[in-house]
Amino acid sequence: ALWLSSLAMSCVLVVLVVLSRGSPGPLEFDTAPAFTALYLLVILIFSSVGALIAARRPENTIGWIFSFTGLATVTGISAQLYGDQALFDQPGSLPGGELAVWISSWLVPVGLIVSPTFLLFLFPSGRPASARWRVVVIALTCLLVVGVVSEMLKPGRVEPTTFRVDNPVALSGEAGQLMKRVSVVFDASAIPAFLLGVTTLVTRFRRSRGEERLQFK
Repeated sequence: ALWLSSLAMSCVLVVLVVLSRGSPGPLEFDTAPAFTALYLLVILIFSSVGALIAARRPENTIGWIFSFTGLATVTGISAQLYGDQALFDQPGSLPGGELAVWISSWLVPVGLIVSPTFLLFLFPSGRPASARWRVVVIALTCLLVVGVVSEMLKPGRVEPTTFRVDNPVALSGEAGQLMKRVSVVFDASAIPAFLLGVTTLVTRFRRSRGEERLQFK
């Protein structure tokens, strides 16, 4: 189902790229066909590999993460392109332009950064390397959930700021300021989390034996 959804959204993305040709909006997918094709290729590879793993080993979360990464990324980029159409190419003719840009502002990072980071901690078996790393993964999961929620609800311009769209669902007052502070911590944790994931992957490879070592290959 996730693979079919990714394929369908990939077709939607292609249609939106074609429609955006000559658009005065900030996106330039139509002027960089090679870049767009590369994006689609990576998305389809992630989705296809994920579907294959999930079909053969449904208990292995790696397959589901691959599938989700592809779907989240293509949906987020499609939402950006829709926002470009609704706000710049045909302003007022399409509904939900600002909401589409807001969705893309947190869905694209989830697909491009959050999901791949989890792969580092869980590859290749779909489980943490040890009980200690399981605690790290749980803590990271909590941080990421809170961080993504803060990105969704913090006041101010949403990314990419070139759209000049203020968050349509932002919290106000002290709650909004709290979301801003949490968002700063979340953004600052991205590189340390990635480096920690690389560390666990390297450590796991060095200690792997038997079937797990074969999975690395």
